[in-house]
Amino acid sequence: MKVTIIEYPGSFAIKELLDLLGKSLGLEAAAIWHNEQELPQTDLVILPSGSSFGDYLRPGAFARTSPMTRLVRNHAQSGGKVIGIGNGFQILTELGLLPGMFHESLGDTRINQTAHLVPATKGRFFSTPFQENQVLRLPVNAKYGRYVLDTRELNSLRDRDCIAFYYCDAEGNRSSAEDIFGCTNSIAAVYNQSHSILGIMAHPERALDPLMGSVDGRLFFTSI
Repeated sequence: MKVTIIEYPGSFAIKELLDLLGKSLGLEAAAIWHNEQELPQTDLVILPSGSSFGDYLRPGAFARTSPMTRLVRNHAQSGGKVIGIGNGFQILTELGLLPGMFHESLGDTRINQTAHLVPATKGRFFSTPFQENQVLRLPVNAKYGRYVLDTRELNSLRDRDCIAFYYCDAEGNRSSAEDIFGCTNSIAAVYNQSHSILGIMAHPERALDPLMGSVDGRLFFTSI
């Protein structure tokens, strides 16, 4: 299986992803610069976390115009698999590949802590190994982490089983008090209609080893 990671100015955790996918999982993984004019033949594209182009204007807005991003859109629209993590999730909404938009987190502050997530659906891309009500511990680090949907978008996600994860407490209970960003309906991650694209604000690539405080992030990648 071939995995391609798109690197923008300000992207984070490229080495962690390459080490996990290549050395640990034995996949053929490579990172390419956003100005490249050709997307290699690949099974999965990852838009990584970070602050692409410094998050000037708004997160993901400048990355949307990069040559490689347009090729990623073509890859996704032809059924290719894509995962956007953190800033990558924001880029996917800017491209219109996922619904909704991102606003400043409640309190207008950068949130940097561990979040708890619970699966909303099973048997989908990147959710196969999770058990019902299994609570995951993943770090979050964002100022623009409040994922906002209008009523039509929310109903569409529900009807098509496209909500991937919710924020919750350590026991798996969902409530607005446990949604550290203030997202619509405490949604933490979503799929597109064909379940080939996943956007998640939390950072599975930063939860790969006990020294990181959690190994729950490995499940996202071993499932592929």
